[in-house]
Amino acid sequence: MNEPDYRRHLPHFTPNDAPYYITARLTDSLPATVLEKLQSDHRDLLRRKQRSGSVDSEEIRRLQKRYLVELDRALDQCVSGPKWLALPPVMDIVRNHLMRGEEEGIVTLWCFTIMPNHVHLLFRLDKGVLRDAMQLVKGRSAYDCNKLLARHGAFWQHESYDHVVRESEFARIVRYILLNPVKAGLVKRWQDWPGCYLHPSIYGFEDLGAS
Repeated sequence: MNEPDYRRHLPHFTPNDAPYYITARLTDSLPATVLEKLQSDHRDLLRRKQRSGSVDSEEIRRLQKRYLVELDRALDQCVSGPKWLALPPVMDIVRNHLMRGEEEGIVTLWCFTIMPNHVHLLFRLDKGVLRDAMQLVKGRSAYDCNKLLARHGAFWQHESYDHVVRESEFARIVRYILLNPVKAGLVKRWQDWPGCYLHPSIYGFEDLGAS
């Protein structure tokens, strides 16, 4: 069976408005030993590629994507650490602050999924710089979530993981983001996960994850 032609339903991008794929996770959502192993394996693989003389910009992009996939898998499998985002009121706060960023003209949100301990975002930056946009969304949501949970301290892990998305990989990343809760065994269809969002102008992904 052939893959659906999602591309005909997708926006067209120029180099200046290429979207960002971001993964942000809760503080302490991964044990230090797990994260160190992921980072060490990534560095070792990069060094091996460098010694063989096979590293160019395309290979670095491929290795970065591989690292993000491994990070995501570790987050889905982690049985320790906070999972505050699975609480409906907390998930709603994060969702609302993400949508607020679009309402204020800072970003165009193409797609996101809020998982129990991390968030995947795909968006175009419409105003400002990426660092400031992420600090604004994370700062606002952290304040409100901490208030709801009656806690203090860091809510989000300081660093986020970003990847500039090419037009040729846009559909694949949308698919990956939407299917995260399906592959994690939380639902059978992405539409059944309350933390999923897809921009209304994008369609053709309705059958993803259908049993």
